[in-house]
Amino acid sequence: MAGGMMKAVIRRAAHHIDQMLFIEQGNCVAVEGTTEGTDVDGVEWHGERTPGGRFCSIFVFGQDGLIREDLPVQIFSKQGWTLVFLPLTVGRMVSTPIIQGRAVTSEILAQVRGLVAERPDWSRRRLALELCHRWQWHNALGQIKDMAARSFLNKLQQRGWIQLPPHQRRRGPGFAPRLAVLPPPPQTLITGSLAQLRPLQFQVFSARQAQAARFNAYLAQYHYLPYRSTVGENLAYLVQDRRGRDLACVLFGAAAWKIQPRDAFIGWTAVERPAHLGWLANNSRFLILPWMRVPELASHILGRVARRIAADWQAHYGHPVVLLETFVERQRFRGSCYRAANWIHVGQTQGRTRQDRQHSLQAPVKDIFVCPLQANFRTHLCHVHA
Repeated sequence: MAGGMMKAVIRRAAHHIDQMLFIEQGNCVAVEGTTEGTDVDGVEWHGERTPGGRFCSIFVFGQDGLIREDLPVQIFSKQGWTLVFLPLTVGRMVSTPIIQGRAVTSEILAQVRGLVAERPDWSRRRLALELCHRWQWHNALGQIKDMAARSFLNKLQQRGWIQLPPHQRRRGPGFAPRLAVLPPPPQTLITGSLAQLRPLQFQVFSARQAQAARFNAYLAQYHYLPYRSTVGENLAYLVQDRRGRDLACVLFGAAAWKIQPRDAFIGWTAVERPAHLGWLANNSRFLILPWMRVPELASHILGRVARRIAADWQAHYGHPVVLLETFVERQRFRGSCYRAANWIHVGQTQGRTRQDRQHSLQAPVKDIFVCPLQANFRTHLCHVHA
């Protein structure tokens, strides 16, 4: 009966597992969240962008911790709220929420709450570092994932599960980029052909390392977007000509969490995306220094970086990337250099920011470009290991 009722109104549905909210009271657990899918009429819904797709499930547990009863689930579609019974099996364990790739069990919550209670004078950063040491939370090269741990703590607090100490307002290497004092720009424009500059040299480093000071200063002074300290995995390329003159800056960092045209191009499900997002890198800044006037320089740099970034990422973070992405503001640029470098245009943004939960903030519409680094990139991105 349950399966028949589901098929009567829904053709396909997927839950956003990483965004579920779990509320416990006695032997009951309420699960709130969003879904995406298609109803029997072929109408698509998305719980974060359309009125439909929100649900609330209630599970009743026995003394052994297994589900003994599942109450009706409310799914909001274009017809309004509909009560359906999900085909759950009595005795199945409830799904554990996943935050920053970690399962949030009752034991994990107890450890975090205990640490916060024991060390009320510690900063959020110090709490995150301690959790990294306790849980052996590091990347493939053994580097601690302190920013992931800090994001983990912040998300626990956002859900009301813990209470962190107040932010400690201070400035330092982790809060503002190191900036070098730049020499005066050349008195004349650098012109000519690309052949006169080759072979190009690429200095590669993390934008938070000391040697990135000149790179950071270029972006802060000459790029049209504000430049703040980068967090998480990132790579910076300072491009020079054969004489050692600085030509350009290229910065890659974490991919956007969710962007529909990109996800559709990859073929991602709601489960696959969070599992493999780390295999993507976002080209967040690309600056040709303003005194450069050399045809084909930008596309040549993009092509050179695309051929080496997988190995560079592997060397710095212990894993490669298989797809690059970038966003080009339509009112300012045409994206010609990305097209010339064989990047693929997959769509446009909706003119919203990641903080726009009420559909009220306006942002420039941007073209979305991607660059597969391997012919079989979908094999790496569209499979979740059991």
